[in-house]
Amino acid sequence: MIGFLQRLVNADSGKKATEIEAWERPIEAAYWGRTEMLKREYPTRKAITSLVNDKAPTGSLFGPSVLAAACSRGHINLVATLLSEAENVDLDRMVSGKTMLHHTACAPDDQPIVAGLLILHGASHDIPDKEGVTAAEWCEAYRQVATQRLLAEVEEWHRTPWTTPAPTERWFESLLHNQPDSDLTRALA
Repeated sequence: MIGFLQRLVNADSGKKATEIEAWERPIEAAYWGRTEMLKREYPTRKAITSLVNDKAPTGSLFGPSVLAAACSRGHINLVATLLSEAENVDLDRMVSGKTMLHHTACAPDDQPIVAGLLILHGASHDIPDKEGVTAAEWCEAYRQVATQRLLAEVEEWHRTPWTTPAPTERWFESLLHNQPDSDLTRALA
C-alpha cells in the first residue's frame, strides 16, 4: 500500500514509476525486514556492497538507504547480514544528514544490538549529525536507555582504553545470551 502511495506521489512530480520502483523496492524490503528477499535478489558480495552503499533519491517513504531503513526499524538479522556480506562500508558516511548510528538512535524502539553491531563494524560513536547532535544525545532525547548505556560504555572505553575493558564484548555477551541466530553469530565473528 505504501509503495503504491509513493508511486502516486512521485507520478505527480513527473518521475517514472519504474524508476521509483527500482530504488524503492530494496529499501522497502529492508524497512519490513525481508532479509531472504534481499539475499535472493542480491546474491553476491558485490551486489550487496552496492546495495548498502547506494542511497535513495530524496522522497523515499522507507528511509534514505537500505542500511538506514534496517537500522531504524531494528531488523537485527538484516543489519547483521548486510554488515557481514558487504565490503568497504563507510558507516560514518552521512545519509540524510545522519550516520547509521544516528538512524539507530532515532529509532522508535531501543536498538542496542543494532548499535553494537554498527560499533563492532567500525561506526564512530562521537560524530555529530547535520544538526550538531551525537547519537548518544539522540538516545537521550528518544529515551533509548540501553543504547545510550552502550554508547556511554564505548565513550568511557575511548577515554580510558587502558583501564576499561572493551564494552562491546561484555555488552554483546549479555545481550545475545539467549539468541541462537546464525546471521548474528556470523556478523560477530
